[in-house]
Amino acid sequence: MSTEAVMEKPRTLRATTIRKVQQDPAWVRWSLVLGVLAVVGLLVVIPVVHIFAVALSEGVGTYWKNLFADPDTRHSMS
Repeated sequence: MSTEAVMEKPRTLRATTIRKVQQDPAWVRWSLVLGVLAVVGLLVVIPVVHIFAVALSEGVGTYWKNLFADPDTRHSMS
């Protein structure tokens, strides 16, 4: 018996079949999106909110005065 007789001809897959096989289920996509949003929230949003909360803890007037009345601050911005 030759190997040619035993081997089957490979099937060709249609593009819709390939797309369906490569697409993840909806719950996987949503959990990945929620995971990314949680990481961004922890690493970016929470620290930025904390910085503004500390900067404005003594009031907006104190923040404004330190921002524009202090010569060192004005020098660092120019």
